[in-house]
Amino acid sequence: MKVRVRRSAGRFGAAALLLATSCASTVPVERAYDGRVVEGRYIEPAAYAAYLRGAIAESAGDSTRALAAYKEATLVDSRSVETAQRIADVRCAIDARECVPPRAADDSPPASRERAIALALTSVDPAAAWDALLVWARRRDDMALAAFAGARVAAADPSRRDEVAAIAEELASLGQVAAARGVAASAFDAADAPFSDDRRLLARRLAVDEAIVRGRADVTRRRATRARIGLDEAAARALLQDQPALALDLATESARADPDDLGSCLVLGAQGKGSAVAGCPDVFGAAAAIRANPRRLPAAVWVAFVRAAVRVMGPGGARTALAGFEHDAVVAGDDVVCRPAVALALRGAIDARELPPEGALELAVVRGLSVAPMGPLPNAQAIDLRHQYLRLALTEPGSKGTVDLGERLRRIAPNDRVVVAATGAARLGAAVAMEPDAAAALLARDPGDPLLVAIALRLAIKLGDALVVQRARTTLGLPAGGPD
Repeated sequence: MKVRVRRSAGRFGAAALLLATSCASTVPVERAYDGRVVEGRYIEPAAYAAYLRGAIAESAGDSTRALAAYKEATLVDSRSVETAQRIADVRCAIDARECVPPRAADDSPPASRERAIALALTSVDPAAAWDALLVWARRRDDMALAAFAGARVAAADPSRRDEVAAIAEELASLGQVAAARGVAASAFDAADAPFSDDRRLLARRLAVDEAIVRGRADVTRRRATRARIGLDEAAARALLQDQPALALDLATESARADPDDLGSCLVLGAQGKGSAVAGCPDVFGAAAAIRANPRRLPAAVWVAFVRAAVRVMGPGGARTALAGFEHDAVVAGDDVVCRPAVALALRGAIDARELPPEGALELAVVRGLSVAPMGPLPNAQAIDLRHQYLRLALTEPGSKGTVDLGERLRRIAPNDRVVVAATGAARLGAAVAMEPDAAAALLARDPGDPLLVAIALRLAIKLGDALVVQRARTTLGLPAGGPD
């Protein structure tokens, strides 16, 4: 029997359906899938569980765990072409990255987890089954499984897209950004209509970013349209995520279609490509055009352009030239825009008041640990859980609440930059022994991240690591031998 896979089901649904049609025995069975009856071969429960574990791990970016699970599936079903293809793809991904991604948190006994997955796969009511699995996973902080189940809930019941989008935002707040993008993308692709909930501003951008990180211009355009995000903003987001070719493609298309689209011209100007498109000037000309014809800019366009202006004019010149530009606020939790905005505020190119609460906290931490006494911190209720942990690590490093939240977040997202920074900050304030290379290890994670560098600086001072102190001060633009 030939089976067609709906595009709206996404890669998660395709994986489950391909498994259903390619594995195990030749005895045909029928299964319910998205309200349809699909005929396929009988599948051994062990093959089901192993393959799905691999798909979940792969979607969470854990290639090593995915490869192990797919290999386990081949021991049960050696004839599955799909499993063999997944193994080949994952091996290529591992070879390309030459690294081992973090493992997803999973505190549930493996047998219980696999039973829950098997029940969802074999249920006659897919929507209810995936919903139950989603609840089960969230209660156990199994975020990889929650992401997988959330994507399937949207595919099985598109009327719940807004709810699934909220789950994507929750995943982002816990540091599971890649999983959050995947869930948001599944929610968007489950139906052609735009989201009905205007509050899901972050989820809209996560869905667009999922296409951007894959370099898919066609998917980026489609999702941006559904998300009511302009192509100028999508282009700026691509530029901020080191996808200059995609940014150029999107901005050029938009600028040629609409001569009044100064946002796209700004993105082109930020890349030094303005002169290649009729009517789009360079950075100086774009700034003059906005000043002559004021308009409100998307936050991503504004940040991308300020960053480019700093390279040309310096921080002070950029701040003067772009003073008074109206722009949307940076969406809470939007790291793609917030992180470069914090860096610009540190250099004096933008006002600190332009930052969202999470950015204001990071700015206060960096300044307080490296430049001047720390000022007032944003209210805890205004920031996500990762940043709540960072705030607590600075104000109540040894409290039970801080310790408990830190342990939870390290299980869920051990390599998230904010979680790592908060853990270092907690160690600064708590009477705990530290490894001699703790500061150097933190600095090595991302030598260009001011938040990590500032905490590494204080750890190095505490440990007496003069080399890291010097490197951190240089990175932060502080004079050598300044006050500690």
